[in-house]
Amino acid sequence: MPRFVRGLFLLLLCVSLLFSCAPSPDHGGSISVVDTMSVDGSEMIKLTNLRAGELYMLYTDSGNARGSSGVMRTANPSSIGKNSYVFVVPEGTSELELDPAELGLSGGGEIRICEVDAPEFSYTDAAEGMTVGEGITDPVFVEDDGTAVYEEIYRLDISSVPNPESVILLYTHEASSATVNHYFGFIDENGNKISDSSVEAILDLSSYDYVYVFMHFDVKGSATPATATLYTVSPEIVSNGIEISSPAVYLLEPSSSPMYLFLSKPSGSTISNTGLLRESGARYAADGRRFPDFFPIQETADAIVMNVEAHDEAVLFDYGSGCSLTAELKRADGTIYVERMGKESRTFTIPEGVTLFPIDFDTLSDVEVSYSSDSSDAGTLFLRSGHADEYGYSARSIHSGETAEVEAHHTLESGFIVRHGGNLPAVDVTVTIE
Repeated sequence: MPRFVRGLFLLLLCVSLLFSCAPSPDHGGSISVVDTMSVDGSEMIKLTNLRAGELYMLYTDSGNARGSSGVMRTANPSSIGKNSYVFVVPEGTSELELDPAELGLSGGGEIRICEVDAPEFSYTDAAEGMTVGEGITDPVFVEDDGTAVYEEIYRLDISSVPNPESVILLYTHEASSATVNHYFGFIDENGNKISDSSVEAILDLSSYDYVYVFMHFDVKGSATPATATLYTVSPEIVSNGIEISSPAVYLLEPSSSPMYLFLSKPSGSTISNTGLLRESGARYAADGRRFPDFFPIQETADAIVMNVEAHDEAVLFDYGSGCSLTAELKRADGTIYVERMGKESRTFTIPEGVTLFPIDFDTLSDVEVSYSSDSSDAGTLFLRSGHADEYGYSARSIHSGETAEVEAHHTLESGFIVRHGGNLPAVDVTVTIE
């Protein structure tokens, strides 16, 4: 079995040179593989020559196996993604043992051991975002199937955060046709996970001196460079006249009645020039549960209108990219009509000149949604789904003649048809759910 110390001196020398100048948050390169171990049986695996107080990563590869928490005999690592763990070596310790069975590796597999040199940054730096991906950073490693695994960890000085009791992470990516997965969150100074992207709620970090920010991004099959960016932000309260700009997270205060959120846009722009075509990730601020009733229901020459159902708790939404907009909240008066449908087939007539046609779906899972029209002006049907566990979402789009599957672990919520161009005729479109 290869020893952990192999090549360690050379690696430390390279890392020292690499970080002799403090890197900006968007150029990390802070995670480096220092050893790879093959696991042949159930014998305990010993890691030696570890540095007390330092941060390390473990990656396991065993085909379809999945790791579990509590895998170290003398430390408590945090799982921060599929088969990846982070841990801090306790003071006075230089060796750790791990049980391959607890990693799902008793039948064989591989472990990658990585050293982490987390660049320190302030809240002001974080406003520029932390970016990983093709053409920006090197992957930590590349899987046999060609999937490039990018991961970075940064150290955030909490004293630099203006509102440490109200902090959240905002994720954006550019991936064209690539298959991507992402995962991010905060880790405390002892290597314990504070939060991750499965629950994106407001966090109170005021009790910490510093925290680590981690981001995982893997990409396969990209035709153009694929990148991911993570921002540390404090949510802004939406009020009349506030500018909605990217990248930022916004908070809608509780409302006992349904509301319309009018977002005035620049002259000549459309919803495609905003971040509203992408899923906003609307969720309750306190616990990150999905808020499904926030979606576009109208577009005029001057504004885009978002549906906001009544809510007794504050709601967050993301605005990751796009032109700046000006917000105005109005009580919903029912003058903007939204179609509703269940598991059926319906033909709708989109009126002449209408560029956005909304549909509120019954809550459905394990169904297929089809879209069809005889007109070339039918546009694109955008679909919004939540996860069955009430956290997270799925977004997709289909054109005429295409079908999208809503899996059993997703719940179909809403949709809207978007058309582009001038002098748009009235068209008939058919939406089928079965």
